[in-house]
Amino acid sequence: MKSIEVLLLSGSDILSLELTPQQAVDVVEKALVEHAAGTYEMHPKIGLHPTGTDPANFMHAMPACLKQPGACGLKWVAGSAKNYQRELPGAVPF
Repeated sequence: MKSIEVLLLSGSDILSLELTPQQAVDVVEKALVEHAAGTYEMHPKIGLHPTGTDPANFMHAMPACLKQPGACGLKWVAGSAKNYQRELPGAVPF
């Protein structure tokens, strides 16, 4: 079986790139151009809402693929209604 390489990036990995605001704008602009051209794939969020807990608790997976650079990604976001009690943000990407 042929293996594939998967790159996992954390928030600190992204910050360590030290992108300038203009570099970030350029990347987003390229993604929006591809979106307008219809050469992307992005499905609705896949959501988990743990039963037996506050209905505001959730985990969402947001997959997307840009066909021109051949790049795919997945963003996870989790939220807890009681995070404020621990002085944490309500929702956290991870």
